[in-house]
Amino acid sequence: MNVAQVSLVALAALAALAARAADDITCERYPDADAVLVDDVSRVAYNPDGTYVETSESWTKVLTEKGRREESTVTLHYSKRYGAASVDFVGIVGTNGVERTVDVSATTREATDNGSMSANIYDPLDRRIVCTVPGLGVGETLHVKTTRRALKPRCVGQWSDLAVFAWSNPILRSRVEIRAPAARPLKRVAIRHPRGNVVTSETPLPDGGTLHVFTATNSAQVFPERDMPPLYTQVQHLRVSTAADWPEISRWYWDLCAPHLAKTNAAMIAKIEELKSKISTPNPQPSTLNSQLLRAIFKFVSQEVRYMGLTM
Repeated sequence: MNVAQVSLVALAALAALAARAADDITCERYPDADAVLVDDVSRVAYNPDGTYVETSESWTKVLTEKGRREESTVTLHYSKRYGAASVDFVGIVGTNGVERTVDVSATTREATDNGSMSANIYDPLDRRIVCTVPGLGVGETLHVKTTRRALKPRCVGQWSDLAVFAWSNPILRSRVEIRAPAARPLKRVAIRHPRGNVVTSETPLPDGGTLHVFTATNSAQVFPERDMPPLYTQVQHLRVSTAADWPEISRWYWDLCAPHLAKTNAAMIAKIEELKSKISTPNPQPSTLNSQLLRAIFKFVSQEVRYMGLTM
């Protein structure tokens, strides 16, 4: 069998495994959980220029009414400036083991994502897809498939990703598969906050690339604390990158900024001269002039410069 055929067989086996595993998930076994992630598989194939396609498939069993409410919507965030995303399939596996399909086209809405407005950033190309899941009940399993496509890399010629292997719900299994091309291999791979339950493997591909697989099993539930840093930074997670180090990224960004530096410096000097011309002290000493100029610059920056990320 070729790689595609093997993948189809693996997917079928995965669905059967998830269905059997969900039968053993009960409130008695997980008394603190509202839902349990039975299985989650993410497959990424990236290109040497940094563009990529990522497909994800997950099964989540609902244990409580709170879990039912939380799992009754599927949400995707993406930037239309760089790519696209879609909810491809939503199904509900009933307590009788029979799966019924949700009409995704009828229950999905897309709108501008205003999540960054608290930081004074607004971009109408930041998008949010929300798919409502009607009829999901306690004891049933939510089955979701999604796709993300990056059509324009944020950093040209580089690719990176972060995947969590623990969350506020227990995770029975989470798997990440990365197809790395020979022309742009992974240079950095790290498991942060390791719990010792992640198995890794590397398999050569016929085209010269490498298939990297990371599988976490039985990740315990995480209990967020008040005012803690973002949860994804504190739990066990995978970080991968084609960049060797931060100086490599810094050099790329410098090359972006360098053509604009002369114009920026000239504008800053002109503004300083303008502020200096408004100082009215007669015959000031150099130290006094410098002090007043610093005050004028501080006043201008603190009262006239406002941070607003607005992309039209």
